[in-house]
Amino acid sequence: MARIAIARPHGRQGGNLTTALRWERILTDLGHAVSLDEGWKPSNGPAPDLLIALHARRSGPAIEAFRAAHPDGALIVAATGTDLYQDLPAKEAHGRTSLAGFEAADRILVLQDLAPAALPEHLRHKARVVHQSVQGLPSEPGSPAQSASPLQVSILAELRRVKDPLLVLDALALIPEQVELNVTHAGVGDEPDLIERAQAASQRSPRYRWVGALPHEKALELLAHSHLTLNTSRSEGAAGAVVEALVLDVPILASNIAGNRGVLGETHPGLFGVGDAGALAAHLLRACDEEGYREELRLAGRARLPRVQPEREVAAWTELLREVLPTSPPKTAPD
Repeated sequence: MARIAIARPHGRQGGNLTTALRWERILTDLGHAVSLDEGWKPSNGPAPDLLIALHARRSGPAIEAFRAAHPDGALIVAATGTDLYQDLPAKEAHGRTSLAGFEAADRILVLQDLAPAALPEHLRHKARVVHQSVQGLPSEPGSPAQSASPLQVSILAELRRVKDPLLVLDALALIPEQVELNVTHAGVGDEPDLIERAQAASQRSPRYRWVGALPHEKALELLAHSHLTLNTSRSEGAAGAVVEALVLDVPILASNIAGNRGVLGETHPGLFGVGDAGALAAHLLRACDEEGYREELRLAGRARLPRVQPEREVAAWTELLREVLPTSPPKTAPD
């Protein structure tokens, strides 16, 4: 048994917290003593055998403190989309902090197949892909009847510019009013002007409704009863909602960014250009009109399903721990 500390950044976490809690459960099931805290510092208690730092930049102080106190301690740094696709390319203060965290790490954990390419070349040998899995799904997952009208579309995304969920409003403005579709958007409001726009659109448009933040189980129910779900992000590490849609067999339309392609595949038929309302509108119209297109999207998702099974995530963690804790190999997780 190893002592493992998971350090997550301070403040509201959203998907990061969901990820950290899932890792805590997996590592505990593998027989380890696991703690989950905001940050890490020597005063936390006895040094862990392994520190897993979630978010290279925002966990920078924890990484620095751990390396200073335990130069030979095992360290895994989990790269987020912000680290990979915003901070590192900027090469400014945030980028330097992320880079320092990755350089201090023994291994860099990433969540999808294209993420290693976003790292500087000299660090790519440290990267290990651990695909996310999903638990706690609705007891009867699945979409509504394929012939149902209007088309029920879901968006699970925070109201933040980087997530760009209100792109759907621009797309809806391009779709004739007689086309029957309903968009339900769930996600916490994070930026006042976007909140104002979402609220106004909910009052004005019969086809769009923002319901704010939902408990995770309610968000999954919304997703499960959708004919189609959207991910419109401008930058993303690997969206948990996309993985959840795969597991729930819900067709997906997604922005053509590395974080989505790494989960869905380079040739996924539902990819559209970042910020391209016209392309999104065309996909939505096609999904409304063509049951065959919805089935094409569904089949493309099913082809990626083996990557996001819980047993695969457990196996990836087992191998990763063997690499960084060679003297204390974890046991196989119980069935």
